[in-house]
Amino acid sequence: MDRLLSDDLWPTVKRLGKKAARKRAAIAYVTNEEYLSFGEGDELITDASDAAIASGQTSARVLSDAVTRGAKVFSLSGLHAKVILLDGTAILGSANLSASSATSLIEAAWLS
Repeated sequence: MDRLLSDDLWPTVKRLGKKAARKRAAIAYVTNEEYLSFGEGDELITDASDAAIASGQTSARVLSDAVTRGAKVFSLSGLHAKVILLDGTAILGSANLSASSATSLIEAAWLS
């Protein structure tokens, strides 16, 4: 199933995420959960530092909602990763989990 995603990156993530029993991700900045949300049994590592929250690069509300749904959320200041594991599927690329990534930036990721 190896393939390069670009225009279809977020629709693919959304489809696979809805089916996944377990979601794990290390994504630098998270401001949007329209395409991928985290809940019970899921894990997310993001930059939730005071600076990232204050600048709007990461949304405290989105992270709080994930924790309320049962996700484990960890913060690593300076994180630059963009890796998503949906059950046995890995997605590695350039995209943060944000509205601008989904709507106005040209992103690429490898699906394996």
